[in-house]
Amino acid sequence: MQHAFDNATRIVVVDYPRRPEAPGTLPEQRLLHIRFELDDFVNEAGAEPHFVGLLYQTRSFEALGISAPSRYFDFDGLAAAVSKALHGEEGAEARLYDWSRLYYQVADGSEAPLVDDHVIPHGCGHVIPQGPAG
Repeated sequence: MQHAFDNATRIVVVDYPRRPEAPGTLPEQRLLHIRFELDDFVNEAGAEPHFVGLLYQTRSFEALGISAPSRYFDFDGLAAAVSKALHGEEGAEARLYDWSRLYYQVADGSEAPLVDDHVIPHGCGHVIPQGPAG
C-alpha cells in the first residue's frame, strides 16, 4: 500500500507452507506465516522547512489465525488477510513483535521526536534510531 507521496506504508512477506506430501517436511514447515510492517512518514509539503518521505516509525507484526489459500494470495486477498489481522476479525489477530520510532536531533543537541502532529524544528540533523519495543 502506498501513501499520497508514494511512501510504501505496508510491506507484507508471506511464507507459504510446504506441500504435505514433500518427504522430510517438519510440522512447522506446514504452517502459513505472514509478517507485515506498517511504516509512518512525515509529509509536510508546502511549508518551510519542507519534509516529505521522512520515516518516523515502523511497526512489525505477525498475522495469526489466517488460513492458507488453495494456491497463492492475490493482492486483494492478501490485503484482506492483513486487514482481518489488524482488526481482529474472523479469529485473526496481529501480534506486534517490533516497534521502532526514529528521533531526530537538532543542531543544538536536543532531541526532536516526530509524532503524529509532525512538528519538526528547523535545522534537524541526524537520525537517532531507537531499539525494538518490548
